[in-house]
Amino acid sequence: MYDRFISPRAAIAAEQRKILSSSYGDRILAVVTVNDQLTGYKSTPILRSAIPGKGKRGELYTNAHHVDEYQGFHLGGVRIDQLVEKGCSLEDALFTLWVGYPPETGEDAQEMVTVLKEARRGFVESSAWSECVAYLDALCAPDPSRVDMMHVVVGLLSYLARYSPVGALIDSDSVEAITLKDRFEEWVFIQAAMGVLVPAAYRRLYLNQDPIVPDASRGYASAFVEALGVADSEERLSVLSSVFDMLFILMLYHGPGNGSTLSGLVANSFGPTSFDSMISMMGALLAPNHGKASTLGIRFLFTLRDELGYEWSDEELVSYARKRLLESPKKPAWCVGHALLKTPKGVDPSESLGDPRTAVLVHWLQSHHHPHPFYRLSRSWYDVVTPIVGKEIGAAFPKPNVDAYSGLVLALEGIIRDSSQASFIGAVFGVARIAGACAEAFYQVAATSGKPRPIRPGNVRDEFVPDLPRKEG
Repeated sequence: MYDRFISPRAAIAAEQRKILSSSYGDRILAVVTVNDQLTGYKSTPILRSAIPGKGKRGELYTNAHHVDEYQGFHLGGVRIDQLVEKGCSLEDALFTLWVGYPPETGEDAQEMVTVLKEARRGFVESSAWSECVAYLDALCAPDPSRVDMMHVVVGLLSYLARYSPVGALIDSDSVEAITLKDRFEEWVFIQAAMGVLVPAAYRRLYLNQDPIVPDASRGYASAFVEALGVADSEERLSVLSSVFDMLFILMLYHGPGNGSTLSGLVANSFGPTSFDSMISMMGALLAPNHGKASTLGIRFLFTLRDELGYEWSDEELVSYARKRLLESPKKPAWCVGHALLKTPKGVDPSESLGDPRTAVLVHWLQSHHHPHPFYRLSRSWYDVVTPIVGKEIGAAFPKPNVDAYSGLVLALEGIIRDSSQASFIGAVFGVARIAGACAEAFYQVAATSGKPRPIRPGNVRDEFVPDLPRKEG
């Protein structure tokens, strides 16, 4: 796959950088104000994806992936929620992510399936598999209830780094010998290994059972489900594979400026292994205002269920919400208030589309679990919370985001059984986002012809404050 698809796209990324630099290098992208700097450059348009779209060599063409401010994220020109609606597998989405456009033939689509299968087979047949399982045993002892599955992903990345060919070249003083193919193959190894190690961690932590090596012929999501050991029939395995394809695709990628991807890009720009830059990515994903919100969200819904039960009234739910959100000590309404889409002029923010990925999950839940009281309680909770967050707290984007329902999907499918297993959805998020962040990081390096260029803004001094007392020395 690398020689047929990735290498030519890497060359185009480098060519695009040269065209942009020579023709538009002096163009001003944005004026950065003091408030922009003080608020973390939120929404300041200064980052550009290096993943090239489909076009002709020697011509400048638009990014492969972009965020439409009114419609949401597009992957290879297709809205990411529509990829799920079309029944795409994770491998279809990964091909689109890495190549810049959807597979045009069945043979094209099979390329990504094959490369991940072969990497998985090579991993589970190597000593690295048994060594990682032993590492998981040590990680889970003596008290697995205190282990966060997102930290398990970080630990596995750190442990797997010993097998990094890029790391070996760095340590042997051969940095100049590192190739783009080395970096691509490193991502393939990480992605394939995580597809069996995260399920192995699930079985160790939550079930106290041995890992399962999935059938070598299975695709990524199907192998992930078999390795979990939660499907009692092929029919059930097929349903759950569709669930994980859906979750992986929705959590895959959200542009270079997304918090976790940006953290990985900054680390990667200094030239470490992909394992190291993905550890940095996971550090941001672990934040409560980012990926860990998926863990905290389903954990809260379990608490809500335990405290109100399934025989709740609308008045009880409103009272519970107002007490939690408005009375001291105030607590967050997890998984709402995420600025994803702009509200068209003249439209009340409470009537905006919100997060299109949420709509995909709600449709799934509505189709498969509509009568379930846990779904009805959760849906009613967000219906109650949205106007409070928007009109009384003043959030500009009060609608629930994808994290609001991702954990609930796994809970109602019987995979997350209680709040002690809530962090598994965060680990699923991590497995998906590794692919998105690695792809962006790869092309950022490819754009500079394989030589990483540090992302290193200059320091801001206070000359903009004319009356600031100054003391030299």
